[in-house]
This record gives sequence, C-alpha cells and structure tokens, in this order.
Amino acid sequence: MGLPDKIMSAFEDLKPSLSVLGLQISNSKCELYCPPSADSVACEQFQSIPVSSHGCKILGVPFGNLSFIQSVCADFVDSGSLLCNQILHLDDPQSAMLLLRHCHVPRMTHLARSIAPLKLYTAATAHDLQTRQTYTGLLNFGEISDEKWMQATLPIKHGGFGVTSVREISQFAFISSWSHTLSVLPTRFPIMEKIVNDLIFQNDTDTSIALEIHQALPSDKSLSELLQKPKQLQRRLTQQHMTSISSYMIEHSCSPRDAARLHSLKGKGAGAWIAAIPESANFALQPYEFRLACLLRLGLEIPAVSCIEKCECDANLDNTGYHLLTCKKGGGPVWSHDSIVSEWSDCLRHLQIHHKREPRDRYTDNNNRPDIAVFDAGSGTNVELDVALAHPWAKDTLFQASKREAAAAANRENRKLTKYSQVTLPGASSLTLVPLVFEHFGHWGERATRYLQELSTRSTDDDGNKNANEFMCYWRKRFSTALQRCNARTIARKLSRLLSMSSSNVKNYHTQFCVH
Repeated sequence: MGLPDKIMSAFEDLKPSLSVLGLQISNSKCELYCPPSADSVACEQFQSIPVSSHGCKILGVPFGNLSFIQSVCADFVDSGSLLCNQILHLDDPQSAMLLLRHCHVPRMTHLARSIAPLKLYTAATAHDLQTRQTYTGLLNFGEISDEKWMQATLPIKHGGFGVTSVREISQFAFISSWSHTLSVLPTRFPIMEKIVNDLIFQNDTDTSIALEIHQALPSDKSLSELLQKPKQLQRRLTQQHMTSISSYMIEHSCSPRDAARLHSLKGKGAGAWIAAIPESANFALQPYEFRLACLLRLGLEIPAVSCIEKCECDANLDNTGYHLLTCKKGGGPVWSHDSIVSEWSDCLRHLQIHHKREPRDRYTDNNNRPDIAVFDAGSGTNVELDVALAHPWAKDTLFQASKREAAAAANRENRKLTKYSQVTLPGASSLTLVPLVFEHFGHWGERATRYLQELSTRSTDDDGNKNANEFMCYWRKRFSTALQRCNARTIARKLSRLLSMSSSNVKNYHTQFCVH
C-alpha cells in the first residue's frame, strides 16, 4: 500500500527475495487495487497484473467502496447455504446442532472483527436468517417467535443454545479488534498516532468510525477505559450484553412459569447436554429425545398434546409438558428417578467408592430409605444419598422459582433434610444425608453441586495426576444428558399411551408420532 512508484519498487525487490526460497510470483494471482482518486496512469506500469478500481480482498477481508464490500460479504453468506443444507440432511439433530454452533455460526467472526457494523449489517442479517432457518429445521417444529429465537441465540449458560447472532455481536467484535490494533499501530508507525486520534476520538468527521464505536460502548464505559484492557474485550462486552438480554427476558416474562423456566435454565451445568458430543450411549440422544428436550428448554408447545382432552388420571393436560412429566400414573417419575440414581452409582463406581443402592434393614424406619448408602473408606465416614427431581412449576415453589434461581431445588433439599432428620441407624446413631436434587429444566441443587465437587478432588487420570476439571466437565454433561433423556422418554411414553387410548380420529396421529 502506498504511492504507485513506491509499490512498484517494493514489488520488484520482493521477487529476488522470494526466488532465494524457491518461490516465484505469479502475476495472474496478484491484484492491484487502484482507487478512483489514485493516479491511474501510474498504475499502468503494473503490466499483466489484474487491476480493480472498486476494491480488493486481503486475507479474506474486502477493502474498497461500499458496494464492493457488501457484494463480497453477500457472496460469503451465500457460500454458507451449502453447509446449512447438508446440516439439515443429517439424521442426527444432536450432531447437526453441534455443527451449526461450531461450524456455521462462527463463519463471519473474522469479517465482524474487520468490517464496520453498518457496512456488515445486511450480510450479518442474512447470515443470522440462515442460522435461524437451519435451527428451526433441526427442531422440525416450524416457525418460532422472535422471543424464542432471542432465547436460542443466548449463550448456553444464560438459557440459550449458543447460536449467536452476528448482527448482535458485530459491534463488540469490531471495537475489540480496534482496541488490539490501537495498542500496536502508533508504536510501530508513529505517523499513525494522529490519524488514529482523528479517526477514533473525534465525532465530527463523517468518514470516521467514531460514531459506530461510541454507539457500541456500554453506558458506563469510556473508550479510553476499554483500550487500557483490550485482552478478551470482545468476550467481556458480549457477555455483558447477553446478561442484559437474559435479565430483560426474565423481567418481561409473560407468566411466572416462563420466568421460573428461564431462571432454572441459567444454572451451572443445566445446559451441558447441548455441548455434549454423542460419542457414546451416555451422551447420545435419539432424534425425538433431542427435539423434545429443545422444546422444553424453549417453552414451546409439544405436538400431539392438543389431540388429548385429559390424562388417564382425569387431570387436564398443558401443552408444555408439565403434567406429562410429573403425573404419577404410568410410572414416569419413578423411572426417571431410578435412572438418575443409576448415574450417581456409576459415578461412585468410577471412583471405586464402595456403596449400595437402597440397602434394606439398615435403618430403623424402613419407610424412609435413602437411595444410596456410601461406605467411604477414604474419608472414614458413611454418607446416605437421596435423589429427587423437582419441577419449578409445582404449586408450592412456582412463586419463589419465578423470582430466583434453584428455588425448587432448594425447597426439595430442605424437605429431604427434614424428612430424614428423625431417621437413625441401628444403635441410635444419626445418619449424614446428602440430598441430590435436580430441577427438570436442568438446574442442580446446591448440595448436589457441592457433593460432585468433593468427588472431583479424588479423581485422577491414567498417570495418577489430579483431573478435577475434566471430571466435573464429564459428569456434568453426563448427568445433564441423562436428565433430558428422562424428560423426553417420560413425555413420549405418556403421550404414546394416551394417544393409543384416545378416539379413532387420532389413531393416525399416534402412528405418526411414534414413527417421528
């Protein structure tokens, strides 16, 4: 970049330097960008090199006039349609969702960091539309509302699916890229200092990017403050923005149920199943299981419920699955409970901790029997574990659950502790009970989290090195996947049973549901 004569001199000097390395410049693969304001006559000395007066691409980033930049970005978005189509043709929506999150969504990150948000707006909107259409296609649900799509674009830890909107975060990507650049350019090229100051800190220049950058800043931050700490600035700004959206959605929820669901989804590890790679049966969900888990997470209506007037227990059904999950007739809650108990048993067995499930004749009150008795030789203590699933929409916890996280889990933990406070072991010795509670939407109870953390301190890899972080990550994903599998199977089995008992006009729908 520079005046034509300087460029030509540098270009000629470059050839012998590359020749020493056995490399030869191919003029047909070079490109000369000659803006309309440049000396076109001087540019003619670059013979056999393609010349463009509209713009050029450097490392995939378009430079030039607005129409050229937008045209290149549009072509880039169009190239992503092939990937999205292939993702939709996969038979496994769980794997397809991972490919969507990790392969399609980040495609425009490089452009977002390199092109001003206003210039990228049209392409970013088109890219987000591709993402949305692919996402809804994976759910096989049809169109979803803007509110539900907004939730889906949130990070997993905020109750979303991590299918980030490029249009939402482009301003943060751009300003963070500039923050890293500004810490380097004036140092290496002193002449750039005045240019940078004019470009960034003066708002009265129509050609500057100052307006866009200042609009992207949080209200309580100045540009100077952010430039002092450019490390991970994009992540910090994006997290702040996503936290604000998440809080807004909870505050403006249309019902206490929606608020309680969103609170529960924000728990540590509540959405770990979304990030789990289905490399084994412990982490794999069947297509119908994955889709039902997605519907529950978004609070969407479950197909086929509208075809059934009442449950076999004579209760009315809600179309979001609450009664289907919690109805005691049919054995669904018991099966789900036993499945989670089995996961805890596998976890203890993995650490070679001796334990026994539902030991008989161990307690003075056999009507109250914890699920697992742990004989922990490592700590020299005996611990009783009792597993429970709690739903935030239960009548006795809905109000509290709509106001704060893990309210349903905390309520069930306290009930468990009270229940077993009078239970003793033979010899009148008291027992140490740990209630292991999960909310149906995924939030862990405080004591379950604490107990898993205690177990992680005893985990080692094959070489005998401590690997607490790997242990926590593995078992969070495994428990999360198991919980969603239980939710989906309970709903599917209950629906299948109710549809088979319904009148003949829904028999065909029952067959379609089972196949799907």
